Amino acid sequence: FEKNGTWVKTHTDFNPMDLPQVVKDYAATNYSDRYIEDVDWVETPQINYYLLELDRENKNDIYLKITADGTVIK
Repeated sequence: FEKNGTWVKTHTDFNPMDLPQVVKDYAATNYSDRYIEDVDWVETPQINYYLLELDRENKNDIYLKITADGTVIK
């Protein structure tokens, strides 16, 4: 929330096993050398999306914003 009380965004922990198949497929195809370490469901006034934390040993994490229909948000 902003100081004036306007809702901006909500993050909710999400079980990676419950991701839509299209989201799992995108991550597996485009980041095959990484695994999904954590997922949040993010709701905003403009759009809702999954925030995936993709990890690989000894490498920096990658954060992927992707909608339920598989659209990647830049």
